[in-house]
Amino acid sequence: ARSGFTLVEVVAALAIVGLVLANMAIVTRTGSSAARSGVLQASLDDELDLTLDRITLALMGTSEDEIVGPPMAPAYSDYVHYSRTLGYEDGAPVTGDPESIAWEPATGLSGHVVWAVNGGEEAEREITWSRAVPAEFLAEIGSNGEDDNGNGLLDEHGLAFTKEGDRVDIYLTVEKLDENGDLAQDAETFTVTCRN
Repeated sequence: ARSGFTLVEVVAALAIVGLVLANMAIVTRTGSSAARSGVLQASLDDELDLTLDRITLALMGTSEDEIVGPPMAPAYSDYVHYSRTLGYEDGAPVTGDPESIAWEPATGLSGHVVWAVNGGEEAEREITWSRAVPAEFLAEIGSNGEDDNGNGLLDEHGLAFTKEGDRVDIYLTVEKLDENGDLAQDAETFTVTCRN
């Protein structure tokens, strides 16, 4: 009568346990990588939505005549100057202080979306709305004079404005690096109609 396991049986059992543990490690690593990727994408979506909402709300409170900067497509500007309409007095509109929203370059190829009121004056205030806006809009390739991404604009920046009548089209891209150093980007185009 024999008791215990043979060496072949022990080696076979250890090999099976090793394969199971290796598969578990792969699944765990893939799951955590997917979770980090999902968190990064959610962060990009939040930054894009928040910045676009701020720009939209700022421009909705102005009139077509108070917006300066954006030309008609295929040209664009990476800034807009405006004054909000505060109300009417004796039938004439009363406007607030001059404001602007602009893309400003920062380190590397990315830049900031900056809102300012009373620009260039002593009472100037400035707030950065996003720090993750690249030099080019999503899928745009440098200054080659072509519409690389097929959106009707030529060589547009990560923040671009066009205007037609009381409509302002906003083009916004945000980007961040993931844990592997790969670039993740998200972009959206939105149209604002001036209401005042």
